[in-house]
Amino acid sequence: MEDAALPGWVLPVTLVLGAIVLAFIRVWFGIDEKKNRKYAGKRAVATKPIQKPLGRYTKEEVARHASESDLWLIIRSRTTGVAGVYDVTQYIEDHPGGDAIFTHAGGDATEGFHGPQHPATVHDLVREYLIGTLVEGGDAGEAKTFTAQAEWKVQGSLACA
Repeated sequence: MEDAALPGWVLPVTLVLGAIVLAFIRVWFGIDEKKNRKYAGKRAVATKPIQKPLGRYTKEEVARHASESDLWLIIRSRTTGVAGVYDVTQYIEDHPGGDAIFTHAGGDATEGFHGPQHPATVHDLVREYLIGTLVEGGDAGEAKTFTAQAEWKVQGSLACA
């Protein structure tokens, strides 16, 4: 018995129908809406200054916070190069990537944070977890409260990494 070849239109039509079915499933089950609802209440207003005490931490201090009950990350701003320290302990359960958040626990998570897997909204989301800046060697010093608009510009670029 000889194999019959399919007409040339079958493959393109099948691909188009498959895309339509997938789009229908996403809309019907609200897959994108579920993700967006998860972050809806956590978006920050970019123009509002942070008015909480922000500390200055060394890499050694950050490294001591690398557990499920106490997780800090260092994320360096792409625009300013300033490294922020973030206490993301409260965010662990909400992290869509699951345990991937522990990849750089207590260390520099800059590369992973700026990866293609994160939506643009992650920059607004992470802002609420900013607890200070990284001191490159030396003493961390005293905590400082950033409230002035000039200082906010630094904080804004830090928080929006």
